Amino acid sequence: MVSNVRRITICVLGVLLSWGVVDGTASDAVAPPSLTPAQMREDLAVLREKLGILDRSFDNVQRLQFEKLVHEAAQAADRLDSARFELSVSRAVAVARNGHTNASVGRFVHNLPLRLGWFRDGLYVIKAHPDFAGLLGARLEAFGPLTAEQALARAAPYISGTDTNIRVKSPAFLIALELLREIGATRSDEKVQVTFTLRDGKRRTIALGAPPTQDPEPRRSSYAALIPSDAGLVGRWPHVLDPIATRPLIYQSDVDLHVEWLQADPGVLYLRSNRIVSTRQNRYGLMEKLVNLLHAEIAPKRPPHIIVDLRLNTGGDFFNTIAFAQTLPAMLPPGAASTYWSGLQRSPRHWSPPRCCGSTAARRCCSSASRWAMQRHSGPRVYRSSCRTRASA
Repeated sequence: MVSNVRRITICVLGVLLSWGVVDGTASDAVAPPSLTPAQMREDLAVLREKLGILDRSFDNVQRLQFEKLVHEAAQAADRLDSARFELSVSRAVAVARNGHTNASVGRFVHNLPLRLGWFRDGLYVIKAHPDFAGLLGARLEAFGPLTAEQALARAAPYISGTDTNIRVKSPAFLIALELLREIGATRSDEKVQVTFTLRDGKRRTIALGAPPTQDPEPRRSSYAALIPSDAGLVGRWPHVLDPIATRPLIYQSDVDLHVEWLQADPGVLYLRSNRIVSTRQNRYGLMEKLVNLLHAEIAPKRPPHIIVDLRLNTGGDFFNTIAFAQTLPAMLPPGAASTYWSGLQRSPRHWSPPRCCGSTAARRCCSSASRWAMQRHSGPRVYRSSCRTRASA
């Protein structure tokens, strides 16, 4: 009988407005019963058979490497525990370097009591179990004998995507004890020596294992740790931004659409979106909100400036993406200017349509939506294609 576990293990995610969401990656979900070697081999057979249909991004060399890794995992199934089975699947899937196809890792691994984030000068603790709140704001210097950068380099083969994509996703992997053992940071699945530079400048090495209680935060995207959990969440973990009374807009609560007027006259309308999908019950609620925004705010007030903040956007539903791409340019009154923020860098442009990726039909549909929207927008414009940025008059 086909195992239900495969539905948990392999998760192919299309992300169209932003690179990289790994829903469930290195999560703290309650682990299901351990897998038997027979179940592992069954799932690996399905992976080998099905992924070639679902993911066309392997070249010939990558496909041979994928087949080799799957075969090696099947041969080793009698010796693999469930956590290392997950990591083996993740490593095989990552061979294609396709950031839109990920193994959903996390149901069997054990995480450190920290949540991390990369900044220009290193890897920092941005969230922690209450017992380790003193580490908030500390820079992580090393996992055992490996510097943070060396650990990232060794973990990279397990993470899908480009180098930039891998770096963004890596904090969710580098807290997994089993992965840290696989890359040589520790000899144990239970503890790792982690070296920090604390906020007062002092250097400290601590043996860390799994936390006594898990992070109750339900959000599992690549960016989730950057946004503090809701204050009312029972058992919430402290966050480095908690002392700040008024957080920057980008670090406000995770939403599908936030609307705010930054100036009354002249009006600057600020739109922020963390995902291009609403809820499982109503996947197209975002489109309803955009239509309501058009009628309630755009049409009567005719804002001369609109800011669209997608810096912590993790993508979502393809058809919502098309609707967003079509609706936004149509909202702009003649002569209005918009600013598009993405990838944590400010990039002023009049509009940026989604990347046209996936099947031929998807590319054609996406391109048609882009052309339609561009025709609706008059004046100079700059837009991004999948391979380059182009400007037109």
